Amino acid sequence: MRRFFLSLIVLILCSSGNAEPKKIVLLSGHVDGSHPPGTHEYVKDFSLLKHWLETSPNLPEVEVEQYLMGWPEDPSTLDEADTIFLFSNGADRNPEDHPFLVGDRLEVIQKQMNRGCGLGVLHWSTIVPNEPLGHKFLDWIGGYFDCQSDPSHPNGWYSRITLEETTTDLPSPTHPISNGMKPFRLNEEYYYRIRFQEGDDRLTKILNTPINGVDDLQTVAWAVDRGDGGRGFGFTGGHFSHNLFLSG
Repeated sequence: MRRFFLSLIVLILCSSGNAEPKKIVLLSGHVDGSHPPGTHEYVKDFSLLKHWLETSPNLPEVEVEQYLMGWPEDPSTLDEADTIFLFSNGADRNPEDHPFLVGDRLEVIQKQMNRGCGLGVLHWSTIVPNEPLGHKFLDWIGGYFDCQSDPSHPNGWYSRITLEETTTDLPSPTHPISNGMKPFRLNEEYYYRIRFQEGDDRLTKILNTPINGVDDLQTVAWAVDRGDGGRGFGFTGGHFSHNLFLSG
């Protein structure tokens, strides 16, 4: 998965035309003990990603900052970020578990999106209420886990969760993110039936996967080119830390 994550970030960085070193801000959410060790390791996983970004010989020059608890003490550092990458709790249990739904933070992120900053969102962080954040995620990253729109589900979820071992499909093999990648086997907690905008021609599907009992392949990773010049991506996997060390 190393190549996959680095390719995602490189794609977002390439949306910035200047030749100066690129600044990446990694927001690691609070690890609250609600998941067993080896899962939802926001701090450890992003510390590893930070190391990869700083040592990969194939990346442009980058400056990487990592902040714990899902947010920097001084939010002004976000004003200079080329991309922001979030891995944290979602909002399905308590809205303020999601770092973007605390205080005025949503306004701060909106400011960064307006200037063309990139945004990547991983796994549980994609679970947000339709308002005020879900419809913004449709614009910023292209999709989200809809946890409110299906009254037939006990929790109201339109989107779904499954734990399966599958072989991924690459629906856009010529896309820069998919360059050099081949379908790979992955045991993962996938979120699927993701809420996308109908007819969103900005959106590119990056990873699809079969799900038991579901007829169609389900999109679990995607990217968008936003109208403001920025780029966004989402990946609903990321549950298991050990998957970071798999090829692909």
